[in-house]
Amino acid sequence: METTDSSGERLSIKRRTAVKRLQEQCETLMEERKNYDGDASFTVGGRSAVSNACQALWDCMIVFEDFPFETSSGLAFTYTFKTNRKGEKGNELLISRKEKTITRSTVEAAFYKLLELSRNGGAETAAGNFPVPLKGPKQLGTFGASYLFPVFIQFGLVEYVRKPARTSSL
Repeated sequence: METTDSSGERLSIKRRTAVKRLQEQCETLMEERKNYDGDASFTVGGRSAVSNACQALWDCMIVFEDFPFETSSGLAFTYTFKTNRKGEKGNELLISRKEKTITRSTVEAAFYKLLELSRNGGAETAAGNFPVPLKGPKQLGTFGASYLFPVFIQFGLVEYVRKPARTSSL
């Protein structure tokens, strides 16, 4: 748990619950995809399995607001949500290290790329499994990938496959 007070404990439980729901939606998505030959428009309970997984992903993004993350190069950051005129959370993430935002559609594009990599077996795993092993954020192929990569790791969607350290033989 991040903290020991009751509000911090409730937040930690919310985060674990959101991640578990996301992982369950991704498992459902993978199972449904195995039984479908076409594109990603198959449905579960009348709703697109991809839509369910994307909503679960966004729900995770919401409960992890202000959570401390670290890029693959070791730079600390958090994110908050840009708010609308009514003070409601919008569909843009404000990264603490940058003045730019990452939109919800960009987050979903990175997720679709993960689905594609998972379908093809990712870097080093059998097709259709999460977490998808990736060698770095560039494999996500989207704007803000260096920030989304550690978030996806935290959510259990990505496994960071580090290159082995080079040894010199003298």
